[in-house]
Amino acid sequence: MQALSRGSKGRGRGRIGARPAYPVECFAVRERHANFAENGFHWHLLIKGVDSIPYKEVIQPLWRSARHGIAEIGHIERFRNPRAIGYVTKYLTKALTTSEKGTRQVKRERKVLMQDEEGHSEYITETVVEQATVKPNRKLSKKRTRCYGS
Repeated sequence: MQALSRGSKGRGRGRIGARPAYPVECFAVRERHANFAENGFHWHLLIKGVDSIPYKEVIQPLWRSARHGIAEIGHIERFRNPRAIGYVTKYLTKALTTSEKGTRQVKRERKVLMQDEEGHSEYITETVVEQATVKPNRKLSKKRTRCYGS
């Protein structure tokens, strides 16, 4: 979303790789993938602010770059039917009631005051491995992109 909303001036005299900026707003919901051990979470988004964004020229290269060439976008569809919009909104908001989050191991170092046999005090560094909650990366451009969701 950040690359989509910011665009790019490109590189060099010919502005190679230049991309337009799209003034988009989105509603995003994270959902646990069916094959969670391999794929983790995936996202569902509703985007407004533009009539269309070229898939092959804009979306696909950005997604490949973000995923380091690993994944393709499964499905993009423009909704025009108000009933379809209601269905998608209901589907996306179901995730707002769930609080499942991923975890990862984090190494932390701390200084501990210890005494040796002679009674001398000294600080030693102790390494502890803890489980930490994984939060999704939401560093989005605040100028043109507003993204709401869980």
